[in-house]
Amino acid sequence: MTEKPYTVLPYQDFLRSPLFSGINTFDCGDDDLNDFLKSDAESYHQRKLASTHIVCSDTDIVGFFTLVTDCMHSQRIQTSDSINDYPYMKYPAVKIARLAINLPYQNQGNGSWCIKRIFIALSRFSELAAFRFITVDAKNSDEVIRFYSKFGFRPATQKRTEETLPMYIDYFALFKYVTK
Repeated sequence: MTEKPYTVLPYQDFLRSPLFSGINTFDCGDDDLNDFLKSDAESYHQRKLASTHIVCSDTDIVGFFTLVTDCMHSQRIQTSDSINDYPYMKYPAVKIARLAINLPYQNQGNGSWCIKRIFIALSRFSELAAFRFITVDAKNSDEVIRFYSKFGFRPATQKRTEETLPMYIDYFALFKYVTK
């Protein structure tokens, strides 16, 4: 993994950071993601609805990602990913609810760096709570879908909407690959 001189701060630590004063200058080019960071991330964090992590350089906000718990209906996964003797209709999952990179830091590998950091964080989390899949509702653009696909995310067996394409990756298979 290419090391970058970044720090990942949980939202509660970011609130105390000198960089918090620059939150209103964050712009990833997507109004919904910008608004979430500026208006909703703190409230969601306080109410335990989402866990947002801010990626920072020494002087700037590089980006952020938000994780939430999720479930994956057994009919939405591809047959090759199903578990024959699993008796439940839904599998436990963790969702990448949001991932955004500040415009000055885009197209420099920072989104990929964040995905790899998420995988590392989830490998630690998996020791505390089990989940089988990592999910994402990818923005409905070829560029975004290609981005997630290069990490092994696959389309769920549900059709894309105008806004998103549900995608997932089998964490168990990923974990076995990463720990070899």
